[in-house]
Amino acid sequence: MNTQPELIESAVTHTLLIAEAAKWLARQGCSIVITDMAHSGPETADAIGWRGGASTLIECKVSLTDFRADASKPFRRDATRGMGVHRYYCAPHGLLTADMMPPEWGLLELAAGRMLVTKKAGRHRHEVGAREEIRLLMSAIRRIGREAPTGMSVKFYTIEPKCRATLGVEVAS
Repeated sequence: MNTQPELIESAVTHTLLIAEAAKWLARQGCSIVITDMAHSGPETADAIGWRGGASTLIECKVSLTDFRADASKPFRRDATRGMGVHRYYCAPHGLLTADMMPPEWGLLELAAGRMLVTKKAGRHRHEVGAREEIRLLMSAIRRIGREAPTGMSVKFYTIEPKCRATLGVEVAS
């Protein structure tokens, strides 16, 4: 761990980490990425994306205080209530270490403008968390139906052979 966390914390903002996390999710093949969107559920993900049927949640932290406070949230104390099949903490390089991660959580670090996977996430799959993800997605679809938010590109298309409507969302880079 870096001996000067105050320098790390001032160099990278929470907003920058969220933007970089969203780009990382898109590069991992997530066709839908949502950032910092409040909804009726208890958890507001800094970034969450879906690839196939699996979700990846990223919680961004720029201070040790915030990281430690996150552990007291009900959906962190009981892993079955949290969103994300794969779950990561994201922080400036050197702020957190792999051994600080909760069970099955991964660690992403932003170093010199690049996202590094310091620890790969395991798998969580819980019915309560999956229901929360559906609530979040439904809220996003309702909002997109009215008008696409700034920074989001929405493409509607239909797959003819299966006659199913599909929605693709991309985060603007």
